[in-house]
Amino acid sequence: MPPDHRITTLTGLDAAFLTERIGGRQTLIWGMGSRAEEVVCVLKRASLLCHGWIHTTAPAATYWDIPVWDAACLDRLDPRDHFVIYAGSVGFWSLASQHLKTQGFLSSQDYLQAYTLTRLIAQIEVVNKPLRPLPEIFAPFDPGLNLTVHLPLDKVDRIVTALKGVPSLSRIIIGIAGEPLAHPQCVSILKVMSTVASVSLQTSLTHIAAQDWPAALAIRQLRWMISPPPDDHPTAMEFLAQWPVLVNHYNHMPAEDRHRIAIHIANSGNFARVRRMANEAGLKVLAHLPFPFPYSRLLGESGYVSYRWLDADVFARMREEQAGVCRAQRVFPVISATGELVNCHLWQAEKLDDQWLDKSFQEYVIMRNTSVQCRRCLKAGLHRLDEHLDLNPNAN
Repeated sequence: MPPDHRITTLTGLDAAFLTERIGGRQTLIWGMGSRAEEVVCVLKRASLLCHGWIHTTAPAATYWDIPVWDAACLDRLDPRDHFVIYAGSVGFWSLASQHLKTQGFLSSQDYLQAYTLTRLIAQIEVVNKPLRPLPEIFAPFDPGLNLTVHLPLDKVDRIVTALKGVPSLSRIIIGIAGEPLAHPQCVSILKVMSTVASVSLQTSLTHIAAQDWPAALAIRQLRWMISPPPDDHPTAMEFLAQWPVLVNHYNHMPAEDRHRIAIHIANSGNFARVRRMANEAGLKVLAHLPFPFPYSRLLGESGYVSYRWLDADVFARMREEQAGVCRAQRVFPVISATGELVNCHLWQAEKLDDQWLDKSFQEYVIMRNTSVQCRRCLKAGLHRLDEHLDLNPNAN
């Protein structure tokens, strides 16, 4: 059976389009968040430079060794000399676009949104042992099911080499179901991964050693996605023991680096204490939108009422958009702690290869596109469900 165009059509504008459209002009990125960092990585992959960040408060003179331009520069921009990629908040986009138009910028010709670019994300598990037993649905990430496996360092080096061949790679997410900081060489892994792209660390903090804090926080291309357990969970005390250490390091970080740490709270469970502590410390709190497993329950039974954003309107929308391309394909490759390659970061994963090292990225994409699971998702419309802003009623 030939692959479906909905999975073979990679969304977004590629490097060749960017190179042609920029045409030698200085490229400025409006924003300094994670999306802006991803754009810088995409530009580097295309041998293009970011000449400056545009930020309304200009928290520092430089960030990632790139000059930071304050809002006053907006009145001096000239479409003959500058190309702008907007990576700021969605709620401010219309005002930003209008301002650029008054300066003579043409949409798509002289400026565009970061959302329109191809930005691939790799997701890698370095430890398959979670803090609590995993259900059977996570078996692809935990072949021994609750038997600890650490991703060997020799495989890390080979994976890093392979990742350098992934086009438009913008971010590497470390941690899927396991606790990455439980890996004894986690900081070394984070350092080497950060040489390839921006890195996001998904962690509950419960396994970080005191001596590892300074080295981990010093990685400038690392974002901390801290996911605390609910207040009444048995592991909550382990998290609380690390909290004063986190706050102390946070307070001593340069102001321009503090945005790299955020508390990600699930939309179900009791997190009142964590929210209060985060607010008192000045730490940013973000909503974490988990995905239900497996499809059988999603499609037939009512087992996931706690996922409030997955309401009837969303499922109706999925059916309406069934002809659209897969949103989840932007996260690939997805690699387990044993080095196995699986085809999806959202749904029940289908193993594609025992080791993601022996074939080219393009060959693995073809294997994914013809997998049984992908065809199943396409048939149900699940390929349109992702953490996408227009599906999240709580987004700005």
